[in-house]
Amino acid sequence: MKDFIKFLGVIFFGLLTAVVIYPFLHESGHSAVALCVGAKVVDFNIFPLPCVICDVWAVSDLGITAISLGGIFIPYIVSFLLKPEKFWVWYTNSVVRCISLLAIGLSFVQSVLHLNGNTVENEDIINVLKNFESCSIPLLIIFAIVFIIGILKIFSDRPLEKISGYFGVV
Repeated sequence: MKDFIKFLGVIFFGLLTAVVIYPFLHESGHSAVALCVGAKVVDFNIFPLPCVICDVWAVSDLGITAISLGGIFIPYIVSFLLKPEKFWVWYTNSVVRCISLLAIGLSFVQSVLHLNGNTVENEDIINVLKNFESCSIPLLIIFAIVFIIGILKIFSDRPLEKISGYFGVV
C-alpha cells in the first residue's frame, strides 16, 4: 500500500508539473524577456490555456525573437540551474527538464519542417525563423547541441536509480 501511495505521488507531481509548473515557467520566460526588451505584458494566463499577450509595437524584430526564445529556453535554463536534493523537488525539476527538452526537440522538428515549406503557424520557433530566416541552419545546430547536452545531463543524473531508490528497489 505504501508503494502505491508513492506511485500516486509520482503521478500527481508529474501531472502538476506538466499542467501547471512547466506552463507557468514557459509563459514567465516570455514575460520576463518581454519586459527586458521593453514590451508590455498585457495578459498572462495559465488556465484554461497557457498564454501571454504582449504589446510589442515598439520592440525590434530582435526583441520579438528574444521573447519567443524566452518561452523555449527559460524553463530549460531554470531546470539546469537548480540542484535539488529532496526527492520531490528533484523529481519535479526533472519533469520540467524533460518537458523542456521535448519542447526543444519539437522546435527543431518544426524548424526542419519550416525549411521544407511546411509551417505550423504561431509557434515560438516559427516566429523566430520568420524574423531571421537566414539564421535557420545555425539555429538548428544550436537546438541540436542544446538537446544533446540536455539528454546527457539527464542520463548523468541517473533518474532510474533515484526513482528506484525512492521506491526502495536498489
